[in-house]
Amino acid sequence: MELLKRLRGVTFSVLPIIVFVTVFQFLTPLPQGYYPNFLIASAILIIGLTIFLLGVDIALVPAGEQIGGILLKKRCLPLLLIAGFIAGFAITFAEPNAEVLSSQVALANPAINGRIMLLCLSIGVGFTIMLAFLRLVLRIPYRIMMIICYALVFILAILGKSNFVSIGFDAGGTATGPLAVPFIMALGIGSARAKAGSTEADNFGFVSLQTVGAILAVLVMSFVSPSFEGQVPEFSYTSGHFIEGIIVYLKTASISMAPLSAILLFFQIFALHMPFSSFFRIIMGMIYSLIGMTMFLLGANGGFMPVAFEVGRSLASLNPLLLIACAFLLGASVVVAEPSVAVLVEQVEQISSGTIRPRMLLSFMAVGVATALGLVALREILNFSIFWILVPGYILSFILLFIGPDMFGALAFDSGGVSAGPVAAAFMLPFVIGIGSMTGGELFGAIGCISMSPLLTIQIMGLIYRNRGKKGGKKE
Repeated sequence: MELLKRLRGVTFSVLPIIVFVTVFQFLTPLPQGYYPNFLIASAILIIGLTIFLLGVDIALVPAGEQIGGILLKKRCLPLLLIAGFIAGFAITFAEPNAEVLSSQVALANPAINGRIMLLCLSIGVGFTIMLAFLRLVLRIPYRIMMIICYALVFILAILGKSNFVSIGFDAGGTATGPLAVPFIMALGIGSARAKAGSTEADNFGFVSLQTVGAILAVLVMSFVSPSFEGQVPEFSYTSGHFIEGIIVYLKTASISMAPLSAILLFFQIFALHMPFSSFFRIIMGMIYSLIGMTMFLLGANGGFMPVAFEVGRSLASLNPLLLIACAFLLGASVVVAEPSVAVLVEQVEQISSGTIRPRMLLSFMAVGVATALGLVALREILNFSIFWILVPGYILSFILLFIGPDMFGALAFDSGGVSAGPVAAAFMLPFVIGIGSMTGGELFGAIGCISMSPLLTIQIMGLIYRNRGKKGGKKE
């Protein structure tokens, strides 16, 4: 039953892309062999992502809540911070979205090793998960923590190499993918439940700090990595080579999942002490996640990403207004059905006792992401700096953070982290790279803009909810 539910959800998340590419194929045919390969890759990606998310539900969500709760109950701050770093490191190293981005950056700049970049992202996230636990224990206001973190982000962005800024904000969006979000959110919720006197807002904030950690990691990398002009990565479809690709991506997935598996085993032996039947269920969940991640990477690299690149190139050579309209529609349709967004919406509805309606939350996120992707397409056409999108967006976000309800502020920054899920990483990223290859614009930055948009729309929704509450005579 759960498998069918996940299959239906993932299918609906990929279906808008399939419909869009099919319509495009009839109007402007892709190179020979691309479309059939895309359909095969889509089927592999759907099945793989379904198995992957099922494994996450079985293994990581319950483990995350138990680990978060038991760490808070130990009342040992050094242990809590060390465990937070290890958990953040392991979950990011295993995140398939982060793997996709690091491989694309390595193709755009051969001087950067994709695995080293992934390692740096994991260290950055580990550091900020430490800060998340520290904030919870010391009751540091969420607003203050985010202002300090993003002030550091923009200082490093100004001082570092400019062509790393877009990659940094993309990294923030991809580090919070279908593996990391459920585990980190469960870790935060379990910790908040175990913390005496915790509020609704304490359930959120872990994912947004995870986003900041990935951004900071790339910006720090810019000071030691060689500069580059951003050569266009080569996307070539692998017709007839899906079977050979299984070995390659199984090895990649195994290396990525190994640290996380070791961490779960360590906690089971020294802290959780779950019955064998419960731990065996977690082992099976990890096996499902490994198989699913292998199939996801195979489908994404084998046919999904090459087609996205070609579609972006073709649209860029047509009418600019058509390009912006297509980007807007893609952004709205994809985020509504994004698996990570579905996880967030379910948890928000539970935490708010049904006060925050899922349909309204999804609507505000869809408007934000659609607008962001439309602006990204406009940036590629006019070739202006990504700062013209990010700086005003973050300034308005922090103004709203101070005047809006606390819970919606933390929820907004977490929503930014989950809005760019696996479908966005596998399609939107190469789609924008394809546009940039024709217009001469920046190759990266789309995921960063997508992640920024819910910061505004969700907090605006918070103001609407507060005004409704005041009119109805209810408490905020």
